Amino acid sequence: MRKSLSAVIIPVFVILSLICIVTSQAQDTGKKDLKQFYKNNCVKCHGTDGSALGEDGKKLKGEDFTDLNWRKETEDKKMVNAIMKGIFFGFAMPSYKDKLTKDEAQLMVKEIVRKSEKGKVIE
Repeated sequence: MRKSLSAVIIPVFVILSLICIVTSQAQDTGKKDLKQFYKNNCVKCHGTDGSALGEDGKKLKGEDFTDLNWRKETEDKKMVNAIMKGIFFGFAMPSYKDKLTKDEAQLMVKEIVRKSEKGKVIE
């Protein structure tokens, strides 16, 4: 009886371990892709560190993601909405609904916007 039980448990354990590894790698890839998306689409206004201190950021009044008061007062839902719909009919900030899913926008808020630090490049 013990032999048959271990013959089942070991393969199940191996399969579950592989699933965890693959899932973890898929999540890391998503984060890297979103960081690349940020570099390609957001840096111009929000800056490499999210502080919006660059010329375009100041001109367009890009939000400073490193401002702790702004982050405290701004709900994730509002940030996700801005990413998906844009701001001021796309003139102040374009809509990214055709480039990101709502879940990706939520992950961007959680992993990039909320973790931005002044002077620390988002990579």
